[in-house]
Amino acid sequence: MSSSSSSSSSNFLFPNPSRPPAQLSPRHWPGISPSSTKVLLEVLKHNHEHWHTFFNDQHFHNHAPHRSLALWSLGADGDVIRAGYEKDCGYEKPRIVPPGKITKDNFTEHLGDERYYQAYLDFFEVSLKQDGISHTLEEYLFSPSANVGVKEGLFDEDAPQPHMLARFFSGVVHPVIHTGYGLEFGLPGMLAEGLAQTAVSRDATLPLVPAYLFDSSVYSTLNGLAESAGKALHDALGNTVSKLDAAFIESKALPKSPLNFMGDFRKQADIINPRKTRAAEEKVPTHLQDHAKAKDPHALDILGWVLKDERFATPEPDPEKREDFDECIKKHSEAILQLSRLWKLDVARLGRDKRYLEAKIEELAFLVAVMYGVGGWTGRGKKEDGSEALFNADFFLMHLVTSSAFIPSICFYISPTSQARFLQTYLTNALAYYVFRGCPPLDIVGFQTVKEPQPAGPQPHPDKSTLPSPDSQKALNPDPWLPIIQTSVVHPDEHVPKTQRSLSNWAEAFGTRRFCSAKAQNQVSTSGTGSSADVPSLEEAAASAGLGMGWGAEGVSMQGSGSTLGGENPIPIDLAGAEYLDGTVFLRAAELTAERLGRVREGEHAEFWDFKGFFEKDDGKGKVGSSRKALL
Repeated sequence: MSSSSSSSSSNFLFPNPSRPPAQLSPRHWPGISPSSTKVLLEVLKHNHEHWHTFFNDQHFHNHAPHRSLALWSLGADGDVIRAGYEKDCGYEKPRIVPPGKITKDNFTEHLGDERYYQAYLDFFEVSLKQDGISHTLEEYLFSPSANVGVKEGLFDEDAPQPHMLARFFSGVVHPVIHTGYGLEFGLPGMLAEGLAQTAVSRDATLPLVPAYLFDSSVYSTLNGLAESAGKALHDALGNTVSKLDAAFIESKALPKSPLNFMGDFRKQADIINPRKTRAAEEKVPTHLQDHAKAKDPHALDILGWVLKDERFATPEPDPEKREDFDECIKKHSEAILQLSRLWKLDVARLGRDKRYLEAKIEELAFLVAVMYGVGGWTGRGKKEDGSEALFNADFFLMHLVTSSAFIPSICFYISPTSQARFLQTYLTNALAYYVFRGCPPLDIVGFQTVKEPQPAGPQPHPDKSTLPSPDSQKALNPDPWLPIIQTSVVHPDEHVPKTQRSLSNWAEAFGTRRFCSAKAQNQVSTSGTGSSADVPSLEEAAASAGLGMGWGAEGVSMQGSGSTLGGENPIPIDLAGAEYLDGTVFLRAAELTAERLGRVREGEHAEFWDFKGFFEKDDGKGKVGSSRKALL
């Protein structure tokens, strides 16, 4: 290849990063410059040309370009970007010469084989250049033929089963993250790397990606299933969650056994036949229909139901199996799918109503922040010396936070049907990781009232004219996000800036959000007195943490979506302590993360993430036990 053609290819793969594609994609912080951009492109190209997507035989992922892009977008100087990359290069694995080429004809033959990473990378580079981003994503990631057996336009169990969406969510969602970086920053080279990483990853999350997702008519049918099953669910939870399975079976709204790729899809298709669905809805017992109507459950509703579900209450006694995600989803995939299917996604509205899509993304942003932040604080546990820990910064739940930042950018490039497949699978996998880590209890009230950490290290000495007063803590720390970002940019661990970038983005977008108790609102509606906003308030405590900017001011109501994106009306959710939850959850999680991992810029020692999980619960009497019974 001539130097000019090589340069042309390099410029196509790694141009200057573009502006974020979607309104909810993370913004670029001030500090970006020609020099920092030059360094960024140098390290991205070096990574592309020299390193494999895995850095060891256990398939641990190459994070070098992730850190580089996160630092650049947070306004870091080029020297910091280069230093971070050089640190990461210390453990990377050189790329492997592939045994052969990948073409359309043999695309499915070498999936999951890391030796073919470079071959898949070359393949996707050509596809992106010839067919464009959206076409490549649709054809090789979200289409039925990229996932389930398809022959002559019909599902065929004997045809190749690529399972690309299951691969996309494997490896602690790293393919989602890597691909998301390419889409957010408009870098075809990074996108090709993410898709190639997907191709050589295991289809580990296969039990969480049911085949019915790839029937184009499924979502309108599933909306009806969710309504019927939602009534059965509320009836079960209103009494005891041990009856949950029976409620699902009695309502006939959802299949008892999990739908999976390896079964006969033609038989599975019977389950989502509209005529059979209507018949199933008619068989829902009358007494179930009289209970609270869950027309459109919020993702946090479903999290609350998972938390109460006795099927997840007892930790796996074998420590080795408890630490194995494959074992977890093998055991719990059916139960998780029963709950995640209650989340309604209207494909038609996704296609015509941007606010509807953004409301669904908001639900997922709060879901992962509550899991990680509230769960990490409530389940902080004890230190080795017996003293109370500050925060359980769980390594796995943290990856849900970092990956959530890319949901808007991924959705921007794909069709409404593919958006529904992606969002549904994201929710299912997030719930699976929550179960895998031991379902940390969620003390929302305690989390929202705890005194938040303050910046460490030497502090400035305000002038007497400083607002609001020279001796006020607000004069020292008027915007708590600034010291968080500053110390994160120079932290030696590559996950820290990624986590804080994601949390700060959601704080900007949804900092003004408030929630309320669905139970309290139902009581208000029934009695006809009071207001849904008449719930206990923590405004004073929340004010000490500060609100995000809130990206929208219109207050447009999402009819039937359970959301008022950008508005002032609290969203009712079926989660204990909901009336105390608001948009400060992102800031509080970020502050606890900064203190737990160490504010190195201020002189604190760098720490690492937690792997202990949330398997031991304190019942308040010094005994370890399940938290489920107390929550019923």
